[in-house]
Amino acid sequence: MANPKLDALLTSISPEAARTGIMGRAESLFDSVGLMRSPFSPIGRAAVGFGAGWVVMKAISPQWAYDENGQPRPWRYGKDGSDSDAVTFPWWSVPLGGAVLCGVFI
Repeated sequence: MANPKLDALLTSISPEAARTGIMGRAESLFDSVGLMRSPFSPIGRAAVGFGAGWVVMKAISPQWAYDENGQPRPWRYGKDGSDSDAVTFPWWSVPLGGAVLCGVFI
């Protein structure tokens, strides 16, 4: 069963309009600094994404990732209760997400 409203919406979206979203702007930014044309471009984009994520984490220092002294909390996969200060998601999970987003999906 076709939905005429959905069909009209999907046919009205042009490829150029889809590129002007946030991902299109990110592609344009990376292209302007030469990180879209080389075979090694994904590695460079991943490094930029990791660096941006690291800057964000250091700037906001969230309580779930850092202790009162500003040191990263220890990471334990599957907390067993031996270290009450351990976290399930380490501080580097956010920069790693930025690296995957920029390196793979852009």
